[in-house]
Amino acid sequence: LAVALVSAVGATSQSFASSNETEAANVTGDSVLDLSTLIKHTQDRRDLRMLDCVLDMELHNRWVNMMTRRLATADATVAKGAKMSLRFNSQLNNVEARLAKLRQKRYNHNITCGRQRDAYNAHKAIREHSQNLLKKLPGMGDGVAGDAIGGVDGNLNDAATELEYHAGEAGRRCTEGFAAMNREASRMYNRREVVSAKLKQLVSTQRLAVQAQLARQKGLKRITGRRESLKQQCREDLEGYKRRLTQYKRARVAAARREGKEPMNIIDCATITWTQMGVCTKKCGGGTAKFVRRKISEATPDGAQCGVMELERPCNRFQCPTHCEVSAWSGWEPCNKPCGGGVQLRHRNVTTAPKGSRGTKCPVLSETQQCNVGACETNCVLAPWTDWGKCTRACGGGHQMRFRNVSTPAKDGGICPDAKDRTEWRECNARECPSGGAASDFTCGEKLDIVFLVDVSGSLAAEDLGKVRKLLADSLAWFSLSPSTVQMAVGASAGETKVLTELTGDEDEVKRAVDNIPGPGGTTHWGNAYTTARAMLAKGRPEAASVVVMITDGSPNRRFVPSKAAEALKEQGVRLGVIAHGELRYLKFRLQPFTSDPEDDNLISLTDLSALNGKGLMASFCSEPLGLPAPGSSTSLR
Repeated sequence: LAVALVSAVGATSQSFASSNETEAANVTGDSVLDLSTLIKHTQDRRDLRMLDCVLDMELHNRWVNMMTRRLATADATVAKGAKMSLRFNSQLNNVEARLAKLRQKRYNHNITCGRQRDAYNAHKAIREHSQNLLKKLPGMGDGVAGDAIGGVDGNLNDAATELEYHAGEAGRRCTEGFAAMNREASRMYNRREVVSAKLKQLVSTQRLAVQAQLARQKGLKRITGRRESLKQQCREDLEGYKRRLTQYKRARVAAARREGKEPMNIIDCATITWTQMGVCTKKCGGGTAKFVRRKISEATPDGAQCGVMELERPCNRFQCPTHCEVSAWSGWEPCNKPCGGGVQLRHRNVTTAPKGSRGTKCPVLSETQQCNVGACETNCVLAPWTDWGKCTRACGGGHQMRFRNVSTPAKDGGICPDAKDRTEWRECNARECPSGGAASDFTCGEKLDIVFLVDVSGSLAAEDLGKVRKLLADSLAWFSLSPSTVQMAVGASAGETKVLTELTGDEDEVKRAVDNIPGPGGTTHWGNAYTTARAMLAKGRPEAASVVVMITDGSPNRRFVPSKAAEALKEQGVRLGVIAHGELRYLKFRLQPFTSDPEDDNLISLTDLSALNGKGLMASFCSEPLGLPAPGSSTSLR
């Protein structure tokens, strides 16, 4: 359009020049009147040329301003693209750095797992050699020595089982570690893919933006040059009109003197500058506007008369804009990954292409968004807190517990708080236990299934066995056995576990079982004892509280297998207690796996079993006593 306008301007200037030459050729006389007529026509053409120059310069200035704005927009787009390119490259560098660290971590993890396998194989060989040496020792029979030899053998077997268990756990952790690192690597590769796609799209967009920037720079330079050419052309044309008018007026002065007229009395018509009346007939695409001028002074009869006082000139000679129109967005395409962060696309098409300098440009035609950004691993979901459970003691200060169950397990390496972090404790039954009184005044009113396991290995003294029998027999009246409240079972552990009586509410049957507890002999092996207790409780009442109490003078020869058996009971909600007497009371740390929390309420350490009576035993493991006075009451059971 600018080229066409400048061409039109040049054509207009050429038409003015040719018309002036024709005008000069048609003037045959040199009278005052003829020269005044020539002056009139020259002034009209000068004024018209001046108006056209003003209109053309306004149009060119409009174009220059528009091109300047478009160039500034292009510059800003290129600068923004450069910043985004730096940011994407930085993100790619970060992803590559994390992948490098992950590869190093995987390498180290592989070495660690290999060392663990080598260590397991070495320990396995040492253990097998020790067992072979032990088999060559002569038998030591029952008693303390036999219990000691059995303990060594049991510890070796237990160590073998524990080693195999830990090897399996180490293998599982290695597998889970590799799986977690693979998931992390998958997320990093996906992130790299997303950033690379964005960077690739940005590079393409940036290339187009730079091309547009260069094109607009050239366009601005070209239109600025055209404007300067137009300005120079207008200046030359107006100077030409000025010279001709000066020449014609001098000639008219000479002609007036020849005709005997006073040149000072010859006055030409004077007008003001052209003024636009109203608005252009079109807002764009080329319209017409009316321009008028007003007389300042009238001409004398022999002066240059007034020419055209109003005329129409072209206006708004720029292309009408056509705004870009696009279709509605398509639906999002399916995500390319089910979890860990994927990408999905949507598109739209151009229905009407933009035209003109003021036409709205087309927006982006495709969009990406992240999808399924949730980690593939899912953390567990916890249920609300349960109600507070029963108190661990009937009196003398106990504890009660509440916990949160796992309603939805963790998946794919997700995390979940362990049982300790999902458990709360508070104190309860702080009332002092009554002293004295008869068993009928203070009994257990809880529906309770309790199993007593007596360790009768070779280290147990005959005197202590008698105290165990007396303690259990004395407790029967305080527990007040019955089918509706407390049921009791008794087992004897010495290598193998002998069931003396299943759960029963018959006090006489339990008394006979206590009297039949066998004498010391064999080894201390609790794994079988806790497994037997689990089978005994399986025959009990589902609605009753379950308690297993081990009475022992020595720690188990095998710790790993028994601790796993005890842990299985705890997971079923069974309360575990230990009554340790003799030297074992100093080794509380070895009994921790076999007691429920809190340890102080479930581990009774005694120098002499005589210090514990049946009432104290019942108060330690019964949560709902009968006959206990209310807090602050003066009633006594003495």
